[in-house]
Amino acid sequence: MNGLLLINKPKGITSHDVVNYIRKITKVKKVGHTGTLDPNASGLLIICIGEATKLIPYIENGNKIYEAVIDFGKSTDTDDILGNVISEKSVDNLTEEDLIKELEKFKGEIDQVPPIYSAKKIKGKKLYEYARKNVDIEIKPSKVTINNIEIINKDEFPNSITLLINCSKGTYIRAIARDLGKALNNEAYLRELKRLNSNNFDLKDSINLNDIIDINDIITHLLPLEEIVKSLKVVSVNPTSEKFLINGNKLFSPDVNTNLNEIEIGENVALTLNGKLKAIGIKQLGDNSSIYIQPKKMLNT
Repeated sequence: MNGLLLINKPKGITSHDVVNYIRKITKVKKVGHTGTLDPNASGLLIICIGEATKLIPYIENGNKIYEAVIDFGKSTDTDDILGNVISEKSVDNLTEEDLIKELEKFKGEIDQVPPIYSAKKIKGKKLYEYARKNVDIEIKPSKVTINNIEIINKDEFPNSITLLINCSKGTYIRAIARDLGKALNNEAYLRELKRLNSNNFDLKDSINLNDIIDINDIITHLLPLEEIVKSLKVVSVNPTSEKFLINGNKLFSPDVNTNLNEIEIGENVALTLNGKLKAIGIKQLGDNSSIYIQPKKMLNT
């Protein structure tokens, strides 16, 4: 079994719990996901099964869209509702004008310090391993991009707000909550988080985890490998050059039915044979300015 499964993960379980559940039903060992959702978070979790696990790097780098509920007046050691409260402050100083002004500063490329209770690795260990042992460790900021951040519900302001956030891979929404509180000279933490979209795969197309009872439920909702790399240009390999493709040899213009001049040097492409995805390749420039596609990720399909 090979393909992609869009799961609506409920609160209260880990992303790995979902992987184990799908692995148990399918009896397939190669099962993975494209981006962790914390136990307290819900929403879209993309599960890759079989050969699809080889394509995870081409999915996980895409943008994500989240709906986040942020509470003001308190901060926690985990930057979310599951942590211990470490500071409290009155919300009387908060104004909608200041909120809108500070939110604008989060847009674009920013430096973000990951939460100490996170899976970010430093010196070979995850940050939460240092935190649990009370070991001080320097956490350097990472570059992340916030494509858009907007208020979608302010009925409970100044106690809380709901934000819609479009961001790059590696963005911690908990850190946005924490930093927004400090920017407003207050405290804040993430109360709720729901992932709505990941790399153009949408939550509305997912299946609730509780609705997956047996293998037939998975087969019904399984997306083909071709869906995973739909953002890549397709290069169709001539059947006469099948052996070159299977052996991972360079593919020149006569080997394909696609105009290689329409592809940029260094661009990843989906290599198909008779309409079926067989590999991921990359366009390269060879000797005498010759151009070719080098297969780099072979699929057993």
